Formats: sequence, C-alpha cells, structure tokens
Amino acid sequence: MNCKKTNIIAFAFFLISISICGQEKNENIIKLKIDSIQKLIDSKTLIMDKLNLNLKDIQNLIDHEKSIMDKLNFELRNANSEMNNLTMQKMMGENYVCVMGTNIKKEIQGYDIICSIRTGDKVKIIDKGSGFYKIYFNGIYGYVNIEAIENEKVLFAKKQAWLQKQVEDSTRLVEEKVKLAEKNANLAKENEKKIIEEKRLQKEILSNLTKKYGKINGNNIYNNKIWLGATKAMVLESWGKPIDINKSVGTWGVHEQWVYDFGSYLYFEDGILKSWQD
Repeated sequence: MNCKKTNIIAFAFFLISISICGQEKNENIIKLKIDSIQKLIDSKTLIMDKLNLNLKDIQNLIDHEKSIMDKLNFELRNANSEMNNLTMQKMMGENYVCVMGTNIKKEIQGYDIICSIRTGDKVKIIDKGSGFYKIYFNGIYGYVNIEAIENEKVLFAKKQAWLQKQVEDSTRLVEEKVKLAEKNANLAKENEKKIIEEKRLQKEILSNLTKKYGKINGNNIYNNKIWLGATKAMVLESWGKPIDINKSVGTWGVHEQWVYDFGSYLYFEDGILKSWQD
C-alpha cells in the first residue's frame, strides 16, 4: 500500500515537473518574441528619428499606408470569399444545368416526387449511377434522369462551339455575298464598257458610212436596208456577200443576179440595183 502511494506521489511530481518545464519553455518563447518585437520597434524608432519627419509628413505617410492597407484588406476579403466559394463548390460537386424540365424523385426507382426543375435551372451533382444522377437543388437532395441535366462546362463549351460555328457560317455567307456582289459589279462594269464601246463603234460606223455614201444612203446601209438605185458596194455594206452570183453579159450591158441564203434575189444592171425578189 505504501509502495503504491510512493509511486503515485512520484508520478505526480513527474507531471508537475513536465508542466513546469512546458510553462518555462512557453515563457522563454514569449520572451524571445517580446525581445524580437522590441528590437523591431527600436529599429523602426531609430529610422523615424533619422528621417526627422514632422507631424504632417508622418500623418501623410500613415494615411498613405492606411490606404494601401485598406486596399490589401479588401483584396484579401475578396480572395477569401472566392476561396470559400471554391471550397463550397468542391464540397457540393460539379455544376450541372437542366436541359429539359423534369421531376426530382425521392428514390431512384420510386414514384415520390419532391419537386420539379425547369430548363436552365442549375443543380449540383452528388453522385452518378446507371441512368440517374443524385443532385442537390435549393436545399433538396434527390434523383433525376441522366438525360435531363448536362455538365455546365460541357454545355457552355457546346454553346460556344455552336456560336463559333454560327459566326463562321455568317462570316462565310457575308464573304460569299460580298464576292458575288463584287463579281456582279465587275460584270456590270464590263457590260457597261462593252455597251459604251459598242455604241462608240456603231457611231463610228454610221459616221464612216455617212461620209462615204451621204447621210440618207449611209443611214439606209447602217439599218441594213436596200433600195433601187443602190450600187453593189452599198448592198455589200448593207447585206454582206451573197451565197451565189449569176452573171450574164450582152450588148445591153452586164446583168447580175445575187442570191442570199434567206431567200432573196437581187438584180443588178451595170452595177446598179434594179429590182429584187423575196
């Protein structure tokens, strides 16, 4: 019995000594911290003394540092808020979006409906099974068909790809329309040039015919007309060469029959048109 008491007393003294040692160790650490802080304060005080700043300068410096500190605190709060949001997202699971309205069921194979979700509602995926998702939505846990929701990132990527394709298609169509418009504009310019050139040529032809045969005869030739009294040269200018010429010579002079492929017969006496037959 005495032996037990002795052991208990010894053990108690051992614990007390450990506690005292621990306290002494903590006190030493605190003293070191205090000394370190005091040295830092002394160094800062020395620096301030050396700077020999007046009260106004010190106040400006304090205000400046306080402004910087306020900004840093604001950024720190934002960073902490973002970190908390990320942490919550990791805890809750990935974001999914409802792509077709559906019901949240209490059990996988059950018929008890907890609530409904609409297209565009965002949910959190808690677990995935064969043909179903376990989700969290507005404080509710339940099960939905796997086809009713889609990963928000995947959906966003699909939407971006679709929009990109729409932009590319629209750009391509615009480019094609611009090219077609440019082509049509160029064709119109070419046609306009051709028309202008044709008018110039026709005007030049009429002018030359008028100079060569006179105004009336020149206009007749220009309009592909023939008339009694026209020379062979005038007819050639107006109708072109015939497909055949029958010629006879006698005391009366030279008689010619010009045959054209469109069924007309022209009769010349000594080079002058005397008659024709259609």
